Amino acid sequence: MSEYDGFIQSPVGGVNAANLCKMAISSQGECGQAMTVQWTKGYSQDELDRAQERFGLIFPPDLVALLREKRPVEGHDWNDEPAIRRALDFPLAMLLSSIERNPHWWPEWGERPSDMQARKEVVRDVVARAPKLVPLIAHRYLPEEPHEAGNPVFSVFGFDTIYYGTDLDDYFEREYAPSDFRVPLSRFKHIRFWSDLVARYGCSLEELQKKLDR
Repeated sequence: MSEYDGFIQSPVGGVNAANLCKMAISSQGECGQAMTVQWTKGYSQDELDRAQERFGLIFPPDLVALLREKRPVEGHDWNDEPAIRRALDFPLAMLLSSIERNPHWWPEWGERPSDMQARKEVVRDVVARAPKLVPLIAHRYLPEEPHEAGNPVFSVFGFDTIYYGTDLDDYFEREYAPSDFRVPLSRFKHIRFWSDLVARYGCSLEELQKKLDR
């Protein structure tokens, strides 16, 4: 078993991009009865400050405001250092795993090395220069950049990465209550690398809706 086996299981279904997208845009879907996010007491400002310092992150202001007020029961616990480090490592780990199994390579990365380890080093460098991702629930992430409110939420599973909300509020409305997600891509703030990953290998909401309508 992988160290991520428990982590990657979404509370409402499987982890592949098709299933995630279906859940995001279906009014009922295959997930059964709709659920609601369960909340518990938020963190103190000292706890959030320590978490940001410990993990080298800057939480966007809307995330700070949310976590001060309340936090999702199913969310990652910022006082659990080993679990948070696994969550922080997950996006890169899944991309490296995908590189092993698939011929994914972007032209701007230069000539594709023949050696697998060399390819992985290129991807590591690309991800290291991309905005850091702040884990929310399972494999849902909020980019820390830009350091402002209103960043989109991503569902990250290697190259099968999709948008899961235009911002935090939109995301939490959708996570446990699938609904019609016909949102123009122009409404999503562009995030370096991660938005490009959605556009190239994920499924845009509009394209997905067409597929599911067939």
